Amino acid sequence: MPGLPPQYAIESFTAFWGSSAMAVIYSFFRNRFFLAPFAAAAGTAIIAFSYGVWFYSVNIEVYMPPLFFIVCCLYFITKKEMDISDVRKIALLHCLAILFHQVNILFAVVVIWAIIINRKNVKVFSALAQYCLIGIIVAGGMYFLAGWFFEGHSSVAQWMRWVEGYTVGHGYWQPLSINTPVRVFTGFSHAFIGGHFVFQIPAVEHALQHSFRDHGLTDEIFLASKISSAAVWALCILTVFFVTIFISSVARLFKNYKAVIRHSANIVAPMMLTIVVYSVFFCFWMPEILEFWILQMVLVWMLLIGTAPLIRLPFNVPLRAGLVAVALTVFSINFFGSLRWLQDINNDWYYRETCKIRNDVGANDLVVVDNEWILKDFIRYYTQARVLATDEPGYSRTKEDVLIKQFLFKKGRVYIYRDHHFTRSY
Repeated sequence: MPGLPPQYAIESFTAFWGSSAMAVIYSFFRNRFFLAPFAAAAGTAIIAFSYGVWFYSVNIEVYMPPLFFIVCCLYFITKKEMDISDVRKIALLHCLAILFHQVNILFAVVVIWAIIINRKNVKVFSALAQYCLIGIIVAGGMYFLAGWFFEGHSSVAQWMRWVEGYTVGHGYWQPLSINTPVRVFTGFSHAFIGGHFVFQIPAVEHALQHSFRDHGLTDEIFLASKISSAAVWALCILTVFFVTIFISSVARLFKNYKAVIRHSANIVAPMMLTIVVYSVFFCFWMPEILEFWILQMVLVWMLLIGTAPLIRLPFNVPLRAGLVAVALTVFSINFFGSLRWLQDINNDWYYRETCKIRNDVGANDLVVVDNEWILKDFIRYYTQARVLATDEPGYSRTKEDVLIKQFLFKKGRVYIYRDHHFTRSY
């Protein structure tokens, strides 16, 4: 629509994929786990209200489209009998997931396993050949065109460096250490619960600040500052209730795992394998980041909800009532503890920092931003000032000194942002 702000159009695009993923999950509950319509809808609501899905379905990000395509792949893989036409569909869907986010190449392990498991219905060599050929043509072809022609990496060495992306030359790889379990727990649990309200508890805030010194938590703390003490403790009680139900459900699933496998091996096994493959990788690649645990979170919920009629809910709560109670609990925790406050831009610390100079700088001014990778883009968006960021390629102290002298010579103003403060050079 003419005049529509571009961010709304992109957010609508993201919401479309999030909604589409929920539609496939509902179909999963109905046609794979054979839940009744009401139970399937309530189970889908639980997943929709989980923080990772909710937030990234209304945010400008790339995580919902691949979630949709991977769940679609699993929908075909979990058929009673997979045939060669299903392999072709899975290959195409998997390519689309990879094109939205490269990490989904990991799902190839699940696809190859599924082809081998279904060797009675498909010729393994032919199926693998077709799967690889589709992948090379669709995903490989698009990466070649994008990198070689559109991005200008027109040599094999340049193109390979472009394809490697963040896997080389960055600090995203993390060796296993004593901190790994804490980081994994943080990322995985954050995909379920936003948990911003916990920053209002001083002991928890201190522990998180200490554990994640390499991640700025100032914006999280600022967002939580608007939540009242009474609301914080109410949300804590709801969270304890949620954790109790969740852990009890997981325990019941493992206790009855053999019965579940006998009943639904074609559904449970590929979903479990997907969880394991992705989780092992993300134990080494930024394990504390919730975005990389959204798929695993969704699949865990699908397993717990889909098998609930077989393993029964904790404390023998009736299925419909239990699912509604969990959906309302997850909604309340994430809306009143996170999403409600995220809707107001004045609760955004980066925006509030930008507002400190927004009315004072213009096109003739320079702002130097020291190691604040989000703030620099806020300043670029909300002001006309020239921005020099110390964490961007091409930065050097010499370049900074030259630019400062140039702007001061032209009677422009120079602001330097360092250690959460703006200082002005005259």
